[in-house]
Amino acid sequence: MKRNINLVNLSSEHHDGLVIALRIKKAVTTLKNFKVIVDYIEHLWDSLKHHFEQEEENFLTHKNIAPNNKLIKRMLDEHKQFEQIVNKLSLESETIKENLLEFSELLTNHIRFEERELFPYIEDCLTDEELQQIGKKLEETHKPLDKNWGIRFWE
Repeated sequence: MKRNINLVNLSSEHHDGLVIALRIKKAVTTLKNFKVIVDYIEHLWDSLKHHFEQEEENFLTHKNIAPNNKLIKRMLDEHKQFEQIVNKLSLESETIKENLLEFSELLTNHIRFEERELFPYIEDCLTDEELQQIGKKLEETHKPLDKNWGIRFWE
């Protein structure tokens, strides 16, 4: 799927996110110590929050994008769901394995939704100039995911 050049920073992080989700899912099925996976997610959390904030700040500030649009609402709802799951992970409950799998599944589904539905909607709603403004802002504020931290836990 060809992505507008101005959204490539976010799109490339989506690819990284799919890799991360797969690593988490694999680790949950092979490791007995889930704390290592929780540490990995907690380390990534600031980067993920930054990614979500960039999407929200760049997409919700344009008059052509309705904040009550079902795609925008879904994006915002899922961003909140991530925070709820991460908060549950820090509690070390008996459902930690299920919470880790839920995080992995939500990450995969969320990324697929954004790439297949939300980003095409954004590209259709915004002018080339508005997309260029987003691209410029992302260039200035973008912080890539630190996807290699804790890389040994799934090897």
